[in-house]
Amino acid sequence: MSPNEIIKYINENIDGRLCDDENCCVFLASAVYDAKGGNYLEIGSLFGGSAILASLVMKEHGYDGEVYAIDPFDGYYVGTKSDRGWLVGAEIDPLTNKEVTIERAQANAKKMGADVTFIKGKASKELIPRTLSFSVVYIDGDHWNDGPINDWSLVKDICTRFVIFDNCDHRHPAVNKACIEAWSDPEWSLSFKQASIAIFQREASV
Repeated sequence: MSPNEIIKYINENIDGRLCDDENCCVFLASAVYDAKGGNYLEIGSLFGGSAILASLVMKEHGYDGEVYAIDPFDGYYVGTKSDRGWLVGAEIDPLTNKEVTIERAQANAKKMGADVTFIKGKASKELIPRTLSFSVVYIDGDHWNDGPINDWSLVKDICTRFVIFDNCDHRHPAVNKACIEAWSDPEWSLSFKQASIAIFQREASV
């Protein structure tokens, strides 16, 4: 299947929603394809859609590597600026009215034939499998305060190819700040920026 066909398949089968818009999903799928294998890590998973996308792209092309996804799975942006608890209950995604749980993400992956290891909790050195390196890391977790820079700091030394930020736009200044930090790192260069996606690539000489 092409990336667009995989994205359509996920949208039609996911219990919940694929959080990113179609263009951003295509850019993510392209990075996974360009990495040609290796482990994938994402921070922030919601219903598991983007991790499922990564797994299915890897399967489609016969790439080796494991897919890991870290998320608190305790509600929709609980404790952040986007916490919607005052509106619908913090445990509910306001766009689907569904609970955000690890069990729902796991069921989605199983239903669609994706191999994803979901990890419940906020991203930390303790939760990220430190014995592994990752060819692609997707940062789409806490978009506020020090969240994005902390996530960047956690992954930049264990990623070999691409670090992708979602929501790098004027509405998310903390994500922009993290992207500027990544851009200033001599080991990394900005390889792609469109819409809210920014993709950084590790320099070949590193």
